[in-house]
Amino acid sequence: MMRDIHYGNIKSLSIKDVLNTVEYKEAAALSKDAIDGCSSCEFRYACFDCRPDAMGGLNDVTKKPACGYDPRLPIGVELND
Repeated sequence: MMRDIHYGNIKSLSIKDVLNTVEYKEAAALSKDAIDGCSSCEFRYACFDCRPDAMGGLNDVTKKPACGYDPRLPIGVELND
């Protein structure tokens, strides 16, 4: 849902060409393993966030979402405490 990112125009390129662009391959390869704070979370593969919301207007697709959970904190402590 990142409407400001374009991978190609299928009117002038084939779908195969669009899917082979560097920009698309980088976006498709992004996982929570690349997001600081999420990479050590045991829930990272089950978690869903909205990248545009998590980015908060910045151009950093690896910005941590505002989930309030940090696996590095002791159990029962939240970031908002």
